[in-house]
Amino acid sequence: MDMSRFRHKAARARGFTLIEVLIAMVVLTVGVVSLAGVLCQMGVGTDQARYVSTAALLASDKLEDLNRYPSGDAAITVSSGSTAGSLTSDTVGYYDNILLSSDNGSVSEVSGSTSSGSTVYTTIAQTPTGEPPPYPLPQSSTPPTVSGDSLQFHRRWLIEANTPVNRVNRFTVLVTLQNSNPVVSFQMTMVRGQ
Repeated sequence: MDMSRFRHKAARARGFTLIEVLIAMVVLTVGVVSLAGVLCQMGVGTDQARYVSTAALLASDKLEDLNRYPSGDAAITVSSGSTAGSLTSDTVGYYDNILLSSDNGSVSEVSGSTSSGSTVYTTIAQTPTGEPPPYPLPQSSTPPTVSGDSLQFHRRWLIEANTPVNRVNRFTVLVTLQNSNPVVSFQMTMVRGQ
């Protein structure tokens, strides 16, 4: 009897078999690969959330700029028809580009306007130190170059007269991140009495 007990204990104490070790390694590998996939998706989601947040900030900034104009100012008045600007195509005076440098934190706002048949680009550059841009604002006949580390946002805005009711204008701003995959877009609207 003691001998059978001894053999039974010896059989249990001999360790893992090769098949048990291989199964454990497969289970561990599947777990590690799954964890790597989840971490990769979290990184992508974090970047996209940052881009959408920045686009929302830029849309809000443009709406605040438009809201600062006096009621009769030509920049926010619809002179003919029921709309001014466009959300689907660039209309002179109703679009600009924002370049955000991840290298040094500088922000450049570039707008184009047509003067006697040629496009003139005006750039407002803001530094992280808060230094004001030079005056007069620099103008060029060519758009500024975009560095490889910059995020390039494109803003368009639309002004709709007497919408949703008479004597109220609706302002809509569409911000699109140009150099990311997938493309990030954000749209924001406000209304203001005339």
